[in-house]
Amino acid sequence: MIRALVSLDVDLASSIALRYACQMAKIVEMELQPIHVEEPGREGRVLGTGWVERTWEKTLLKTGLEEINRLIMTERGSCPAIFPPKISVGNPQNEILRELKEEPYDLLVKGELYAFTSAGFHEKVHSRLFRYAPCPIMVVNNLVHLQKVSLLLEEGTEIQPLIGTFLKLFGATDVDADLLYCRFRPSARQGTPQDEKPDTIIRAAEEMLSRQGRRLGKTEVREEAPEKLGDLMRDYGLVMTSIHHDRGRKNPMAELLSHTPSPILLLIRQGANR
Repeated sequence: MIRALVSLDVDLASSIALRYACQMAKIVEMELQPIHVEEPGREGRVLGTGWVERTWEKTLLKTGLEEINRLIMTERGSCPAIFPPKISVGNPQNEILRELKEEPYDLLVKGELYAFTSAGFHEKVHSRLFRYAPCPIMVVNNLVHLQKVSLLLEEGTEIQPLIGTFLKLFGATDVDADLLYCRFRPSARQGTPQDEKPDTIIRAAEEMLSRQGRRLGKTEVREEAPEKLGDLMRDYGLVMTSIHHDRGRKNPMAELLSHTPSPILLLIRQGANR
């Protein structure tokens, strides 16, 4: 059973994310735990203390619960996997991290309308939530049919966690996976340098899947500019990869993902100690 924490606000992005998660729950044995955090403002406090503040917080919680319940009701009839929402007041990143660390979740789901820029995606990956989340994060930016998954690799990708996550989610389903090994260049070049590293990684992925009775679909090595590789992801219901948060702003994988119109599942690789 996969336990997914679904971050919800009262907006279109959250509606799309919830609907996509419900679609996934019809394929994968999943429990969906919605969470909504009411943010009290930039300063994090209200005017007043004691009874005034406690009353104000109770009002926020009640309002947030009513709004999120209305959002959930649109999906509950066709998605019995949705649990009653958890509502809190505070900093959204801190509250979601607290919930992820207090309960054993396999996945965090967040809605994000498809309006990424490379800089915006870099900022998101380097946020406190993305850096310290103890589980993979699925960013849902479009409502698409989840039938085929793309596994993105580059030099240095740790193949075992990526394949392991795919098998944990989809090992008992008929969802297929293609594999794309990316060589990034400022612009496209003709041909692909001949070396054995991509072939070695692809063979390792095939062997891991084979041991679980699964096979890769299409495998490909491409050398293109990141934005062109991003365009190749349009036909997939989910794009899975791992990315290192310590890399600088000129991160080709982040650039590729910022041009990807399909939902993205990220395994954030940690560097130095927190």
